[in-house]
Amino acid sequence: MNHRHKLDIPIKLKFALEICSALVFLNAVNFLHRDIKSENILITNDLKAKITNFCHSRLVTEESGKLDIKSTGYIVPEIYHRNTRTHYNTHTYTDRSSTYMLEQYDFKSEVYCFGVLLWELAHEKPPYGCFDRDKIHQILYSNHLSKNFDKNLVPEKYVDISIKALRCVPKNRPTICDMYKELYSLYSSFANI
Repeated sequence: MNHRHKLDIPIKLKFALEICSALVFLNAVNFLHRDIKSENILITNDLKAKITNFCHSRLVTEESGKLDIKSTGYIVPEIYHRNTRTHYNTHTYTDRSSTYMLEQYDFKSEVYCFGVLLWELAHEKPPYGCFDRDKIHQILYSNHLSKNFDKNLVPEKYVDISIKALRCVPKNRPTICDMYKELYSLYSSFANI
């Protein structure tokens, strides 16, 4: 989200709806993007949001869920773990050389990443600031983004849609199709003003 001017609410809603529409299409053809983040969203000259960078994308199969964290944009709470070892004095510590691994990335993971993108679009800044990966891992489980959503930047319904997508428990997140319906309704109400 590198730009010089603040985006107005109708433009934010339009971008959110266009990105969501693309995710609905990918979902319909059983395809996971697996790298939803602001760096992979391009804005055309006629102000249309487009998803790019499909190098990590896969058709959904049993094997398609395995992915190293280095190739995913936003951290999804349910799918990362750190290898831990027991130190010689019985303190558990995190092995810094280990990598976060994706246990199972699915459509609910994609919804979470879209929720983070909605947060970033609303706030016009990166979601985790300058936190390092260890700190981000800790704050995921405190629902940091949901608790720190500035409700004055976008309509209340937008905040509600975003917070539902950011739920820590995947089965409690909406489907991307449900999100599209809500965003479409919200965008339509602004387009008719």
